[in-house]
Amino acid sequence: MAAKAIAVLKSDYPHIRLYMLLPYHTSVQTVFVPEFFDGAFYPFETAPIPKYAIIKANKFMIDYCDYLIAYVQYIGKARDFLEYARRRELRQELHIVNLGDE
Repeated sequence: MAAKAIAVLKSDYPHIRLYMLLPYHTSVQTVFVPEFFDGAFYPFETAPIPKYAIIKANKFMIDYCDYLIAYVQYIGKARDFLEYARRRELRQELHIVNLGDE
């Protein structure tokens, strides 16, 4: 949902780039990157323990993005990450758009 919103915005804002962050290296998991993405990247020099790869990838994105589009409805890891992102927003390091019910 968020990626499609960005794809639509790219027509009005051609400087926007949309990349897929890969929690697992492509040697471990094959990935299909939709055509409206500008590419994909794997940010880790040392592979995280597979059990924590998605958690590390989510934290990486929050730490390095300027804007976050979120859809969070339920208690769980997604809400924990949204709270983490809100702390960055309070320091004016990030802008959040929450599409969920919060």
